[in-house]
Amino acid sequence: AKKSNEALSSQEMEAMADNSMTSLDWDGTYEGILPCGDCEGIKTIITINRDNTYVARETYQGKSDSAFESKGTFKWDDKGQKIILSDIKRHPYFVGEDTLTHLDKEGNMISGDLAKKYILKKVKDELFGQKWHLVSFKGEDIQINEAKAEHAFMELSEDFTMNGYT
Repeated sequence: AKKSNEALSSQEMEAMADNSMTSLDWDGTYEGILPCGDCEGIKTIITINRDNTYVARETYQGKSDSAFESKGTFKWDDKGQKIILSDIKRHPYFVGEDTLTHLDKEGNMISGDLAKKYILKKVKDELFGQKWHLVSFKGEDIQINEAKAEHAFMELSEDFTMNGYT
């Protein structure tokens, strides 16, 4: 054991700093279908951002086609492994390599046969932050005129908004 006035070695400091918050590329969008007691499942999409904000969208399958959306901030736990969302009704999430794992209210991993169903996977496709151009319409090719920007395009943002030009 170290005395309280002894300095930590650089190796010990590095080991302490090696956690989800500091070691993983954690920001992005995660999705999956969480178990639900009175519906077919909860389609869940959560985007967590470097500025510690989040957007969550949940659709209760078999009950409603509309999604419930909430936004807020999150903070990391003392170990830098879990995030706690600002909405106090929400459970914390463990941040893993390209995964967010929905935890119980106390912040523990859910065990048993359904454990794998509580894992949201990071969206790897590049839909967000890209400009998508219309290249054909009703079987006819469309010539893209980049210089004048007079062509149809759309852009999808990670906050679930879209803009474009027609």
